[in-house]
Amino acid sequence: MSSLHPLRIALYSALAIFSIILLGLTAARIDYTGNRRFSDPIRSSARHYYDPVVVELLVTSIFSFLWSLPLIYLLHSRKGRGVASSYAFEFLGLFVLWVMYLIGTAIATHYWHGLGFCWGFNQCRILTAIVAWGWINWAVTTFLLLTSCAGQQSSHAGYRDPLHGGGTTAAAAGAGGVAGATAAPETRSAQTGNAPVSMGGNPPNDTTGNMAPDTAAPQYPGHTGTAAMRLDGGTPYRCEVYSQTVAEIRQNRSFPFYKPWWENLKNIDEHTRQPGSGTYARPRTLVHNGILVDAIHEYPDLPYIAVSYTWHPEPEWTIFDGRRVTQQAVHIIERLSAHTPLAIWIDAICIHQSDRAEKEEELPKMTDIYRGAAVVVSLLPEVDPEICGVVRQSIAVMHSKAYGALKEAGDMHGGFIFATAKENPALQRLFGSRWWTRAWTFQEAVVNPNTFLLGEKDDTLPMHGVLAIAGAIHQKAASVAGIQDTVLGQQATFWHSVATLVIASQRSLLLSEAMAAVWRRQSKERHDLVYALLGVCLLSHTVKPDYGLPFHDVLRQMLNAAGSAGDYSWMTWCAEMYHRQNQDGAQSAGMTLVPTPELVYSVPFTGISRWTSAHIPSNLSELGGAESGVMVPFKSTGVVRSVSSPLTLSKTVETLLGRGYTRGDIWDMLFGIRVGLARDISVAVGSTPDPEASDANAAPLLNYAVMLINGTATWGKDTSDMAGERPFTKGITLINYGAMAATAWKRWGSTGQLVIAETQGGVAVFLADCGLLRESEGARIHELPIQCDSHVNRKFVFVALKSSRFSVSATGILVPPKRAAGMGAWQLRKIG
Repeated sequence: MSSLHPLRIALYSALAIFSIILLGLTAARIDYTGNRRFSDPIRSSARHYYDPVVVELLVTSIFSFLWSLPLIYLLHSRKGRGVASSYAFEFLGLFVLWVMYLIGTAIATHYWHGLGFCWGFNQCRILTAIVAWGWINWAVTTFLLLTSCAGQQSSHAGYRDPLHGGGTTAAAAGAGGVAGATAAPETRSAQTGNAPVSMGGNPPNDTTGNMAPDTAAPQYPGHTGTAAMRLDGGTPYRCEVYSQTVAEIRQNRSFPFYKPWWENLKNIDEHTRQPGSGTYARPRTLVHNGILVDAIHEYPDLPYIAVSYTWHPEPEWTIFDGRRVTQQAVHIIERLSAHTPLAIWIDAICIHQSDRAEKEEELPKMTDIYRGAAVVVSLLPEVDPEICGVVRQSIAVMHSKAYGALKEAGDMHGGFIFATAKENPALQRLFGSRWWTRAWTFQEAVVNPNTFLLGEKDDTLPMHGVLAIAGAIHQKAASVAGIQDTVLGQQATFWHSVATLVIASQRSLLLSEAMAAVWRRQSKERHDLVYALLGVCLLSHTVKPDYGLPFHDVLRQMLNAAGSAGDYSWMTWCAEMYHRQNQDGAQSAGMTLVPTPELVYSVPFTGISRWTSAHIPSNLSELGGAESGVMVPFKSTGVVRSVSSPLTLSKTVETLLGRGYTRGDIWDMLFGIRVGLARDISVAVGSTPDPEASDANAAPLLNYAVMLINGTATWGKDTSDMAGERPFTKGITLINYGAMAATAWKRWGSTGQLVIAETQGGVAVFLADCGLLRESEGARIHELPIQCDSHVNRKFVFVALKSSRFSVSATGILVPPKRAAGMGAWQLRKIG
């Protein structure tokens, strides 16, 4: 809080009191002149009259009194948003009062400046007092203008920011400048991999400043001065803490030091540089001393550098060692070879681009090729000294105690501010690179711990540092996915893909995770969207690339391979299958349970609940099924007993409540797979995972989502209370999840009505056009082999009509009855 706040409150209080005094004096004068019955030393006429200047001062005193009260309240309570509580509104009001007092008092002084001759007369004393108190109020208004201007400047607020400081976006503005910093920016030469830090850019638009109830405000250890001040006995401003943190980092010169990529080769373990031990498959050829060499037979232990980059959209071709290659690749080889004698692997040269058989032989080894390299250099032309400086500063801030306190509090927005140097535009340029959008670069970025981003002038950044920043951005982007379109210029799906790189660098991915990340990228060949994710799912040795195979067969081949490995997580994407059509617009045979890249790419965000494969008996025998499709284990929840008439969303909720289902149950049926189960959301907003807490949170959550969908409520960036200037609670708020549900509804429910279907195993909700109304007799609902990590008793199911027993008509979440009912046994059949 600004140290000028108490002074401003005191001055407004004085103005209110002095205005009352002036009001009384002017009222007394008007009463006297309006009812005068005899002459006085000032005016000999006995007529009733009014002094216009006295009326003007009377009106001014009324205005200043009424003006002071709400300003005292705003400054003391630190509440209020909008124009009426902004600095601009305060300045305008004070200026009007200042002018009115100046004009009125100056005129009064002109008329009554020499009344000493009648001091014994009461009216002379009143007029002298009016002049005196007029000047006093003008002086107080002048001091208020000055202190308010000083308060705005000290908090680095804009004219539209709240005058009480709530939502003030104190920014370290300007190149190399930090608010409150006492040390000069650290600058080093670009040759050392370090650069001046630029703190330019616009601060985020904070919209609220209220702490959630029953939330302990996080402490920020290790800070003194402004950053250590407590607001209302509670939490310091994020921006104050951020500025102090950066100032300490600059003063202590604790920025990380990043060497150029070739200097890192000296520190790499020899075992890593000798991949010929048999751990990883070797590339067929490498570029060594300017020629192609056999890396398997002639040089089986030759260490090498692997290059990750994006091809030029319209490549120019040339000849290199008798092979047709891109001119771009030749330039890259020449550039990197100037810094190291190591061999280099780059796809445009080391894989014969005109030899399809060689390409299909080398592609399954791509993961091993990058994993076995001494170093992976990822070429991003956007990386420059400014970006390096911002990344270095962000990494240093993310290692501070203040950032740790924000993470402990679960403050996603605060972590976002700290990690992005307050949305520094340099990071938008970094992540705006085309390299982040290509399918193959996903695995190239994570399979080797010695991976570096490299700019055109050899500015170097370690991949792990950049991904740490991306993880914090993703948390923010995911939390507002239903409210704002982009964060730092990219959609939530982009940040999900980038953040998944962190997970992929630590373990192999579930197929559903890899699909969510890689299928939200791009590739020239559609087949590459499948082949590019195999390595991070440990499927590259079971699915062999074949570009001559129809794409739907490639998809089924991948899903069958994952199923053989016990991974059925990909089925979560089947919840979106109501949109799944092939390119001809008709349903493809054998594809009713096969999600496509286009489907995944179109989903605006990923639900927060994590679904994994259920335990399936290993001795299942394959039974009869569809002629073509995917081999899937499932078990029946029973024949459909009843199907409701078509219902609107509101009527569906009302009907299920009438049947005794909780709002948590209803939320899970409608939005559990697309947004997240009620229990997981309850945990995310800081509550306990027990069913009572989940149902308590589900009530306002469901009500708000229905209101948004029905149009009785609206949402936008100003609705999200994640963007307050003080740290918030764990997770994000129900408002955000309600907005995500409304966004999901636009995709799958807004064009139709719903039906409630019941079997012996429970109740589920489907779109009315799924076929159950037309063919409910003999229809069955089957459970698919995935379960939620939160261990909630929910089943992911699909509808199988009698006329198409082995194809999927709809999917949904089934809520079992409170009393366990018998269900069928697992059976393995081909679904098509």
